[in-house]
Amino acid sequence: MTPRVRKNLDTTMNSGRFLNVAYASQEEFQFIYGFTTFVVNLNSKECGCRFWKITRLPCKHVCACISLNRIKPKMFCDDSHFMAKLRIIYVEMIHPMPDINPNNRDDYHDIEPSSLRRQLGRPRQARKKSVVEGAIRKSTKKKVQHLKVF
Repeated sequence: MTPRVRKNLDTTMNSGRFLNVAYASQEEFQFIYGFTTFVVNLNSKECGCRFWKITRLPCKHVCACISLNRIKPKMFCDDSHFMAKLRIIYVEMIHPMPDINPNNRDDYHDIEPSSLRRQLGRPRQARKKSVVEGAIRKSTKKKVQHLKVF
């Protein structure tokens, strides 16, 4: 296994160590978290959280089942995570991609900056008109009427 995969698998095994496992059979297990339930099937390599199916590495639920049955976790990892398979995959040379030729840039248009220019400084605001100039003022104070006692 690659060192990164081995490290991830070790941390997953440590996190799955403290999970509560319910037996369904020798190959099927059940995990209950509040309102969610995960079912793990070791023969078909499926888990309800789907982490195992996506990454092809055992999730913490599967690691709990593996440690409960005292099985080696390498048996449940995909072959693509092992060094022998990676060497076969990367035997061929990966050719680098050439850069775009600057002479053939007619098809690509350069992005121009926007033509909107803002003036420097604080923006001006309209001056408030006085009462003499015709501004209408609304009085916000209400007059309080006092009752006179005879």
